[in-house]
Amino acid sequence: MEFKTEPRNELSLKGRFFRETYPAGENVQRIHFENEQVRITRLIGVTGKPLALATRVGEPALLVALADLELVATRGDAPRAPLKVGLGRTEWVAADQRVTLENVGPQAAEMLRFDFKTRPMTPEELSLKMKKHEHK
Repeated sequence: MEFKTEPRNELSLKGRFFRETYPAGENVQRIHFENEQVRITRLIGVTGKPLALATRVGEPALLVALADLELVATRGDAPRAPLKVGLGRTEWVAADQRVTLENVGPQAAEMLRFDFKTRPMTPEELSLKMKKHEHK
């Protein structure tokens, strides 16, 4: 995954996040990594228990499905809406937004949440970044 937000240092994020055991019947939101640029949280939503998410001002989030998910989403005052997200697919949560997800599938809904803490890079900055990483 490549982040297209302003980096704060030259440290890169490398590694794997292995599945852990969690309490049965409970939703989980556990931060696995955080630096000045991004916060990565593992989310587990059990069937029938709403999972409330809120993004901060200026910090949008990207949800990545770790399995095929059947959810019902409520965004602010909008009516509940079915949301089917396939393995590896994403769902965007805008900055300063509240979303409640309810798992209506047969097994726990597992996702990774990426909160972007820095501004998006401009096309010019992205171009410079790509040139810096070109292999010769």
